[in-house]
Amino acid sequence: MIRFTAKSKIDRLSQLNNIDLKHNENWCTNFLVTYKHLCEELSSFFTEIGVTEQQIIELKEDDNEVISLIKSHLGYMIMPEHFYVDWTNKGSDFSYGDITTALRNFERINDDDQCVIKKSIATFESNMTKISKHNNERTAFVRRAMHYIYQKEA
Repeated sequence: MIRFTAKSKIDRLSQLNNIDLKHNENWCTNFLVTYKHLCEELSSFFTEIGVTEQQIIELKEDDNEVISLIKSHLGYMIMPEHFYVDWTNKGSDFSYGDITTALRNFERINDDDQCVIKKSIATFESNMTKISKHNNERTAFVRRAMHYIYQKEA
C-alpha cells in the first residue's frame, strides 16, 4: 500500500490545479481563434456582397435589414467595431473590457438561444474567471494569447 504524505498530497493538488489552468487557458485561446475566424468570415462576406469600407463603418445595430440579411447567410452577426482585428489594432489600449463589450453586443444582436457561439461565450467567460479574478490579469493573458495566435498564423 502506498502512503501519501501531506506534502505529496499538496504537490499532487498543485499539479492538478496547473492542469486545470492550462486547460482553461487553452480553451480561451481556442475561443479567441474561433472569434477571429468568425470576424474574418464576416469581413469576407461583406466583400462578397459588395459592401464598401464606408458602409461597414456606418453600419449600426438598428440596421435591422442588413443585420437580418447577414444572419440569414452566416447564422450570426458581429458589429464591425467589435472585430478581432480592432482589438489587435488598439495595441496597449486594448483591455479585457473590449472583449466583454463585444460579447455583450454579440449576445444582444444574436438573440437566438440556439446559437452555439453564445454557449461558447458563457464557457469562455467562466474559464476566464478561473484564470483570474482581476481584469488586468485577464487582459495580460488575452494579450499573450493574441500574440501566440499571431505567431501561429504568421
